[in-house]
Amino acid sequence: MNISKQNQFSWLSLTLYLLIKPYSYLSLTPSFLCAQTIPIDINHQDNQRGSLEQNNDGQSLSYTAIDLYRYADRGHLQQVGPMLSPGAPGWGRHSNSTQLSRAFRPPQKHKGKLVSWIEGRGGTIYFPISETESQLDELLIWLQPIAAHQVVSIFVDEILIKNLSLQSKGRYYRLSLPKPLSQGEHSLRLYFRYTRNASWGGRTPGAIGPLSFVPKGQREQILDQWTGEIIHEHSKWGGLFAPPPCTWRFYLIPPEHADFKTTVYLPPLMPKTRFQVYVASDDRSDEILYDEVLGDPKSKLAISKDLKISLAAYVGKAVRLTLKTQELDHPHSSSSSQHKADRQTAWLIPRIDSLYPAPKDIPPIKRLIIWALDGIKLDPLMYTPRLREAFPSLKLLMDHGINFSRVWSKELDQREGHQLLLSPTPNQESLLASLNRLSGWSAYIGSTTHEQPQLDTRFDSTEYVDPQELDEHPYRGALMYVQQMSKLGKLLQERANLEAQLRLKGKEHSSKPELIYIHSPILLNNRKRSPFSLSRVEKNWIESFKLSSSLFKRTLGRFTQLKEIDYSLAQLMSELALSGLNKDTAILITGTAGLSWRFSTPKPKNLMQDTETSAILYHPNLNPFSPYLLDRAHLSALSDTLASFLITNALSFEQLSQKRGSLAPYILNKKSLPAFVDQAQKGNHFIVRMSDYYLFERPIGQPTLWRFSLADSIIPNQKIEDLSTQAPILLRTLRDGIGISPLIEGLR
Repeated sequence: MNISKQNQFSWLSLTLYLLIKPYSYLSLTPSFLCAQTIPIDINHQDNQRGSLEQNNDGQSLSYTAIDLYRYADRGHLQQVGPMLSPGAPGWGRHSNSTQLSRAFRPPQKHKGKLVSWIEGRGGTIYFPISETESQLDELLIWLQPIAAHQVVSIFVDEILIKNLSLQSKGRYYRLSLPKPLSQGEHSLRLYFRYTRNASWGGRTPGAIGPLSFVPKGQREQILDQWTGEIIHEHSKWGGLFAPPPCTWRFYLIPPEHADFKTTVYLPPLMPKTRFQVYVASDDRSDEILYDEVLGDPKSKLAISKDLKISLAAYVGKAVRLTLKTQELDHPHSSSSSQHKADRQTAWLIPRIDSLYPAPKDIPPIKRLIIWALDGIKLDPLMYTPRLREAFPSLKLLMDHGINFSRVWSKELDQREGHQLLLSPTPNQESLLASLNRLSGWSAYIGSTTHEQPQLDTRFDSTEYVDPQELDEHPYRGALMYVQQMSKLGKLLQERANLEAQLRLKGKEHSSKPELIYIHSPILLNNRKRSPFSLSRVEKNWIESFKLSSSLFKRTLGRFTQLKEIDYSLAQLMSELALSGLNKDTAILITGTAGLSWRFSTPKPKNLMQDTETSAILYHPNLNPFSPYLLDRAHLSALSDTLASFLITNALSFEQLSQKRGSLAPYILNKKSLPAFVDQAQKGNHFIVRMSDYYLFERPIGQPTLWRFSLADSIIPNQKIEDLSTQAPILLRTLRDGIGISPLIEGLR
C-alpha cells in the first residue's frame, strides 16, 4: 500500500471510529527612564499608524499601538480643574457617552464661543477627577437659553445644585458645590424645564459653552484649539498643546513591550517649564517616570527632547498616563503674544509603541469548509478539557487546531453575524468576491428557513435542506445536520472526480481556491427530543451551578445540541476522507452570534453572552500538536485570517498588515492578542470589552463593571462582583475606549 493510500485509509479509519465509538463520560468538575534621546523618523501624524520598524530580535516589528494624538479627544484636560468645554479634548466622550449618545450636538461657533446645542430636554456629562485635582468647590458654566427665563436644573452626582433662571443672552454662571469633588467618576446633568413658550415643540432648549470645575474664585484659560500641527525641523508634527499649567490624562491598557514615546517641545523665549510624566493604576498611586526642567527666556532657539519611557511594569493593567507642564519662573501672562507663544508648548506625536509578530510563510490551503452554526457556544469545552471527552470529534479538532474563545460578534442578530463573517470590512470586497476574482469556486449549503447572506458576489453552487418537512420528526435538529453533511459529501465527491479527470487528461492539479459555506440555523424547540442525551455525571456538573429551572433546561438543550454537532462533525470528516480531499482542506467551525434568543431588557451577563461566540480552525498544514487557545478574537478577524490562508497570493503581507485583520501573524508566532476594544449595543444598553473586563452601561443608573470568569462563558446570569466603585481608573479606561491598533484597520 503506497503512502497516499495508507494516509487516506488512516483518516477513514479514524473518522469511522469516531462515528461508532461509544461516548465515554468522565467525572466533570468546574475548573476554574529614564529619558533618552532617540531618532524619530515619523514626522507627520498621517504616517504613524502604518509605520513598521524591524526589531532587534528579528521576530517582531515595532509599530504604533496607540496614537495619543489621534485619540486626543479621548484624553482629559486639566488646568486649574477638569476642562469640560465643547470642543475641548474629552468633550466627545463626556457628552456622547455610552449612556447618552446624541444628547449634545457637535460643537459650533456661536457669538464668538464654541458651544454645543442640546437635544431634547437635557443631557449628562460624565468625567473623572484625579487625586491631584483638589478643592474644586465651584462650577463655572456658560449657558445660552432659547428663550428668556428658561429654567434649567443642574445636578452634580444627581444632587440638585440649583434651579437656575437664565437670561436671554448667553453668559457665565458660577455655582457653589455642596462639597469639593473627590477622586473618582462624577456626573453633571442639565435638565431644561418647560417654562414660557407653548410652541416650543421639542426644539433644543439651549446651548452649553465653556465649562469647568474650579477652586473658589478662580477662572480657566480657554483656548480655541488644543491640538494641531507645529512646524519643527522643517516638518509638520502633530501635537497636544500644553500651555503651563496644563495636564493631559489618558486612560488605557498598555500591550506587551509597550513604550511611551513623545517629543517635548518648547518654543523660543519661553521661561523655564517643568515637564513630567506620571503613571498610576488602581493598585498603584502616581509614579513619576520623567521629570525635567527645560527652557531659557533669553534663548531664541526652540528646545525639543525625545523621550522613550518603558511601561513594562504596567502591561495588561488599566493605567492613567499623565502628561504635565508647569511654569516655574513667573505666573502666566495674559497678554496675547504670550498666549500665542504658550500655545506652542506641546507634546509632539505622543504614542504607545509596541511589537507586532513578524510575518512568517503562511501555509497555503486549497479548500476551506466553514460550518457556521447559529447560537453555538464552545467555550465550555475550551476551558474545561475533561468535558471534551464526551465530544470525541470536537475534541480531535480542538486538540489539533486553533481554538478561538470569546469571539466578539458585535452583532446580536445571527443574520448580521454571517455578513460580518463573510464581508467583515465595509466598502471592501467580501471573502467570496476575493475568491471569485481569482477564478475560485464556492458553494453554499443552507436551510429553507433562512436566507443566505446578501453579498457582492453569488455562490457558484447552492444547496438547501428543508427542516420544515421534518416538523413532525422527534429528531428534527439532528436530521438537519445529517442532511447538510450528506449534501457536503456529494459536493466533495464532485470536486474529487473533477480533479481526477484533470489528472487523466494530463493537466496539473488546480491550485485555485475553493470555499464551501454551511449555514445551520437555530430550530426553535428542537431540543426537546434528541437521539443523544446527557449522562447523570454531566447533568450533575451542570446542576453544580445551581441554576433556575428554566435556565437549567436551556443549558441542557445547548449541551444536547453540541452532541448532535459532534456526531455530524464525524460525518463531515468521514466525507473528507472518502473523497480523498482531507490533505488540502481546512475546517472552520464557528458561531455567528451569541445566544440571541433573548428579547427581554438586557442584563449585564445576558448581553455579554449575546455578543460572544466560539470557533475552531483546523488546518492540515498547521498542526500545533497541542490545544492552542487564542482568546478574545473578533468575528471579522476570522474572515481576514481565512483569507490570508486561502488566498495567500491575493494580498501581500503589507496589504494584509495595513488594510485587513488577519490574525495569522499571532497564530504562526503563538502570541496572545492584546487588549482590543470591543463594543456592542442593544437598544439603549451598551457593553464594552477590554482584555478580561466588561462594562455594562444602562440608559439611567450606575454602570456595572466586572471581570471574566469561567462561569461567565458557560452559564449566564452568574452573580457579578461589581468593580465600578472599586476601580475608578479601570472604569474610565473602558468608558474612554482608547483602543490598541491591531496594525490592521479591518480588524475593528
